[in-house]
Amino acid sequence: MRWAGFLAVTTVQPDPPPIQRAALLTNSTVSQKEYANMSISYDPDRPSTESEPRVEVDSYESPTSDGAPSLVNPPNGPAESAAVEMKGPSAVVDSPGASDRGEFERLTPEEFFKHGKRLLDLGWHPIPLGNGRADVKGKTPLVIGVTGHEGKDIETTEELRKWADRLATRAGGMNLGTRMPMGVIGIDIDCYDGKPGAETIRRHEAKWGSLPATWSLTARTDGSRKLFFRVPVGWAGPGVLAEGGVEILQRHHRYAVAPPSVHHSGTRVRAFDPAGEECVQLPRPSELPELPVSWLQGLDHHVEALTKATVAEGREVWSSFKSGPMTPEVAEQVNGVLDAIHNGASRFDACRNAIFALVGFGLERHSGVAPALRTIEDQYLGAIGPIRGQDAARGEIERMIQGALRKMAANHPAAQMTEDDWVMGREAFAPGGAWHPDNPRGNAYRHPGTIDGQPVRSPEGRQFTQSLAGVEPTKVQWLWWPWIPLGKLTMFEGEPDVGKSTMTLAWAATVSNGGSWPRSVVGETMSSNEKGLHEPADVVLVGMEDDLADTVVPRLNAAGADLSRISTMARPRDRDGRPIPFLIPEDVDKLKRAIEEVEAKLVVIDPISAFMSDTVKAGSDSSNRKALMELVDVAEQTGAAVVLVRHLNKATGMNAKHRGGGSIAFTALARSALIAAKLPRTDDRENTQATHGLASIKGNLSREPKALGYRLISSLTDADSPVVRWEGVLDENADQLVGADGIAGDARKSAPARDEAERMIGELLSAGPMDAQEVRRAVMREVGCSAKTVANAANKMRVIKKAVRDSSGRVTHWMWTLSGRLERSGGDAGGG
Repeated sequence: MRWAGFLAVTTVQPDPPPIQRAALLTNSTVSQKEYANMSISYDPDRPSTESEPRVEVDSYESPTSDGAPSLVNPPNGPAESAAVEMKGPSAVVDSPGASDRGEFERLTPEEFFKHGKRLLDLGWHPIPLGNGRADVKGKTPLVIGVTGHEGKDIETTEELRKWADRLATRAGGMNLGTRMPMGVIGIDIDCYDGKPGAETIRRHEAKWGSLPATWSLTARTDGSRKLFFRVPVGWAGPGVLAEGGVEILQRHHRYAVAPPSVHHSGTRVRAFDPAGEECVQLPRPSELPELPVSWLQGLDHHVEALTKATVAEGREVWSSFKSGPMTPEVAEQVNGVLDAIHNGASRFDACRNAIFALVGFGLERHSGVAPALRTIEDQYLGAIGPIRGQDAARGEIERMIQGALRKMAANHPAAQMTEDDWVMGREAFAPGGAWHPDNPRGNAYRHPGTIDGQPVRSPEGRQFTQSLAGVEPTKVQWLWWPWIPLGKLTMFEGEPDVGKSTMTLAWAATVSNGGSWPRSVVGETMSSNEKGLHEPADVVLVGMEDDLADTVVPRLNAAGADLSRISTMARPRDRDGRPIPFLIPEDVDKLKRAIEEVEAKLVVIDPISAFMSDTVKAGSDSSNRKALMELVDVAEQTGAAVVLVRHLNKATGMNAKHRGGGSIAFTALARSALIAAKLPRTDDRENTQATHGLASIKGNLSREPKALGYRLISSLTDADSPVVRWEGVLDENADQLVGADGIAGDARKSAPARDEAERMIGELLSAGPMDAQEVRRAVMREVGCSAKTVANAANKMRVIKKAVRDSSGRVTHWMWTLSGRLERSGGDAGGG
């Protein structure tokens, strides 16, 4: 078996495959249009053959007293369920109607709180589920940070009460779920729509022995249910059983829908005790029976722990895939997924396993892996999107692909690519490369409408052009016109003492309470934000350099904020209790989920520099651009205004657009850029009340507004909490606010940047010699200039450079010192 087989990927190849679609793709004469049409002819009623086994579960079901089949946890094991009769009320219950539930389509706030509190008191971990009407099954988590490896368990009924009151009225209603407690797993057996859960359990009981009777949950009458057992704390097993129809619910992976949630069929989720009697809720975890040792050992045999590489290394793996038609092995994986999606059996796991196998094949130089992955993505979106929503489905499949790329990059021997491979990958991701986000031909990894990096042909037969006749014109939506657009990035820059945090908190307060924005003047028109947001909305704060309790909340209160509409990103902790940092681009998906959780209209990341990953090169425009494109996508997908706060560099004399610390990519990608600065004392200014000014550096979506004056004053209710008082328009523009009026050309290439670099080099070396690399990094970071500018400044200053060698004579690093300070102990001059 091939190397990729270590992942225990099991694929059942039908005979014949579904109209040989993937196999036909190995023939270069088949066009993409013909392939798309083939999917229509897939025959769901094709007869079974001897080589294509069909699992029949009727022989494992037994009629109950009311004629409904039952498979509820028999005393002698699930495989002998025919001898057990479901007790208690019928599993088919009437869907709660509008007459007794009013506006609530699933659980009322009181139902959610009552049963969630019962779970909490028993030692389980409730979570709210049901993300809108698009989530037909009502299973999508409504909050983040409460599931997965780093999930934090809810601890108080106050948190539960907030969830109940705030989320129950969402469109589509909410359900109640539970995360597995420490030392508890669930075995989820699916028997509906032909899923072979009962047969899979019977086969494993034949190998590992009967499961003991235990508590179960179900909303169905076809034998589907979830069984719960105790396991050793810290034990982890596979996510599924290979034969299909059975998933393993673990603390770090998956969760259960709990009573009395409303199933999408209209029935209630109900709990049953080991005797089959219906009960109100699950018991305390300590009351559950232990999973037999034979099952622990059998499941543990399938576990393979894999480490992850970085996102960038995962993308390098993708860039190494060989183009061309699918090999037979690749086509076989695609056909297996198509069968699983058609049969509705473990679609998530079928896709995930096939993606792992395909990435392994790609590293082994099989051709056609990229179009195979795109095909699986399209099929998964088509099957899951209508059920859970396109955004949720797309997030799942993209995480599968990225997870496989990162794990294979860290574990597959073929991932050790040659230098030529790395160079090709860097070129592909650089501006102008085939994989760069700005490439108009599309990015094969980011956009599903491509095959092997090339756009799919449109119905009109076009592939590299798009007619604008079918594009519906839309208007830009605004939070505060013409300063902060919705669905876009806005940069907000300034020195440390101009009240940037106070300003962003004032904006947050205005959004939260639906207050009035300051009037703006554009041309001869004065606006009271007629084009902007006026209704109260939610805000998400990321970072904030000040303490939440003693600074942020008092300032928000002083500004009149509605604190119930302002949230911060949850901060998960590692096993040692240390907070895990939020990083861009790795954790941008978490930000997206946070925005969606509260439907935020404003997001403030303060300061943006604190959250850029170490994988992002500080001085590289292309590296920063790629990372920031993730934020651009989140803003566009959620419709939220994302404000990035940044300090200025120390290079006085530059144009305002070049004063932001770090890469110019921040300003380039933002659709609006604002700057705040202190105003010089003068009696000549008409607006003599203002002490500070806010001006637009860049505005791609509207005409430039006149600068606004403001003051920072103490709040009437809290003298220690400053607030912003607006003082009308100013005559100054952004360049004048930073003292660069009249400077022309690219300020980064002018003398001010080099002069500032010289000044800083002098300060750093005034105390004695320093490592040249440390000097370069410090100057580039503070001044926001290139390494070449630092080198030019050092040459102009006649900095003396000395090579430091080890005992073998090899140069380990270079030291810089000011002229006259170098000790005459020998060494090389030049270089460094």
